[in-house]
Amino acid sequence: MKVSTSYFYDRSTLGITEAQGRLATTQAKLASGKQLVAPSEDPDRALAIDRVNGAIASQEALRERLDTVRARIDAQETALGSASSILARIKELALRGVDDTLSPSNRDAIALEMELLREQMVTLANSRDDGGAYLFGGSAVGAPPFQGEGDAVSYQGDQTPGWLVNGSQQLLEFNRAGTAAFSRVVRTTEGVAQGVPFFDVLDQLAAAVRGSDRSGMQRGLGELDQLARANTIALVEIGASGAALDNQVSLVEESVLRLKTARSGLEDLDYAQAIAAMNKEMTSLQAAITSFGKIAQLNLFNLVDI
Repeated sequence: MKVSTSYFYDRSTLGITEAQGRLATTQAKLASGKQLVAPSEDPDRALAIDRVNGAIASQEALRERLDTVRARIDAQETALGSASSILARIKELALRGVDDTLSPSNRDAIALEMELLREQMVTLANSRDDGGAYLFGGSAVGAPPFQGEGDAVSYQGDQTPGWLVNGSQQLLEFNRAGTAAFSRVVRTTEGVAQGVPFFDVLDQLAAAVRGSDRSGMQRGLGELDQLARANTIALVEIGASGAALDNQVSLVEESVLRLKTARSGLEDLDYAQAIAAMNKEMTSLQAAITSFGKIAQLNLFNLVDI
């Protein structure tokens, strides 16, 4: 079969081009640290990497939501902790107010401090998170949950809590109804039980101190204990939510770590293997160039006489 010189030339040129392409690909992999320069090199591997990246993105989005819930729970815990301290101070003042040796002016001073503390309590009940959402209005997070005209303050939120479903299908509560944290008390008058709002209890106790109403002060002291118990229960519930959230954060972090390890196995380059391949390809390219040079020099005058 007759083989033309142009055939040898074309084959040699193609060999050099292919060798240069393989070397360039390996060098690109070394520069990026990845096994794939383009998805077309290994479509199945590229698809697997995309799936892992999607799972990582989903877990990281969940972690961001958990961080938001954590900030909200922390704010609720801080507010109720402060409310607990205020209730303790109001009780201390009420106990002083019961003292028969106090003058009306002394009781006026005590009542004034109690009223100021009550205003601080309203501010705490209307606390907001970093995003401006109210903490104790249930799902009604856009308006102050405790509002009123003059001294009368009533709950304007709802009873719908906000829940976050975590990866284990457990629920984390992050919105709370103010009626749980700042609860009513049950008061029985002449055999009839009625619910008295949180701030009404504080207002009536301050009024009893100011008016030297001993029975009103005694009743208020008992009702303060009810308010304090409800506050403690709310703090315990918040603590339980925080513990569950911390557990979920740990699970998410472990999941992300596993997924990133899997991704690393799929896409990270074995540098030792890649360097060995590059050296082999450089040798192959040099051989192809040398061979091409010899072929390019062939002509009729190089033939050996027969």
